[in-house]
Amino acid sequence: MIDMLRAYLLAASLTAAFIDALMSLALAMGVSDGIFQSLTFRFGVLIAVACAVLIVRLAARSAFRSALAGRQVTIGGSSVETVLIRPACPRRELVILHLRFNRRLFAMASR
Repeated sequence: MIDMLRAYLLAASLTAAFIDALMSLALAMGVSDGIFQSLTFRFGVLIAVACAVLIVRLAARSAFRSALAGRQVTIGGSSVETVLIRPACPRRELVILHLRFNRRLFAMASR
């Protein structure tokens, strides 16, 4: 449960940091700070963060399916629910993120 929450928090916080950087750039270019205090802007940021988390989740699922098709991932290690990930998996980080989003146990395969 904790790993799942951390995965969502990671995706949301990276998105928020990106939005913050864009806001800083806009302020440096002379955009009025009143825009960033409006309810419309805040609601827009909330929608943007939710959409970004959904996009990251979809990208992680795609990476997992690709790894499964390419035999970089196998299901059923020491336990039926354990997913084994090969060290040479090209998108290992996204595969792990997918497994954390879905509360799945995983382990690194020996080769």
